[in-house]
Amino acid sequence: MSPGNTVYILQQEDLISKALPVFIGAFAAFVFSIITLYIANRINTKNTRKQLLNNLSRELKYDLSVISDLKKSIDKVIPKILADEDTPYFTLKYSKFLTNFVMEAYRNGVLFDLLSEYDMAVFDDVISHYGGNGSEPWLRDQLQKLNDKILEKKEVVATFQFERDTLENHTRVINDVLSKIDQYKR
Repeated sequence: MSPGNTVYILQQEDLISKALPVFIGAFAAFVFSIITLYIANRINTKNTRKQLLNNLSRELKYDLSVISDLKKSIDKVIPKILADEDTPYFTLKYSKFLTNFVMEAYRNGVLFDLLSEYDMAVFDDVISHYGGNGSEPWLRDQLQKLNDKILEKKEVVATFQFERDTLENHTRVINDVLSKIDQYKR
C-alpha cells in the first residue's frame, strides 16, 4: 500500500464521519416535517368537521322553524276548508327550507359517520320533501279540485292533515339528527 492510498482512505473516513451526522440530521428534519404536516392536517380536518357540524346544527334548527311555520299555516287552512270557505288563502314557504350544509355534510361524509343507512334513507326523504315548492302545488291543486267539485271536503281535509302529520314526522327526524350531532360533538 502506498502512502497516497492511506491518505485517500483517511479522507474517506473523514468524509463519512462528517457526512453521516449531516445525513442523519437531514433525515430527522424530513421525518419531523412529515409528522408536523400530518398533525397540522389532522387538526385542520377536525376543526373543519367541527365547524361543519355547528353549521349543520344551526341550519337544521332554522329548518325546524320553517316546518313549524308550515304546520301553523296548514292548521289555519283546515278550519277554513271545514267552514266551506271558497279557496282559502294560505302561504306555504317550502322554499325557505335550507339544505346547504346538509349537502356539504353528505359530500364530506359527515352524515355517514352520524347516521345508520336506515337513518340516512329517512333523512334523505325528509330533505327531498322540501325541494322546490315542496307540497304547496299539490295542496293548492287539492283545493282547486274541491272548488271544482271534483273532490269532497273530507278528502281535501285528509290531504292537509296528512301533510301536517308528515311535517310532524319530519320534525321528529330532524330532532333525532340534531341529537346525534350533539352526541358526536362530545
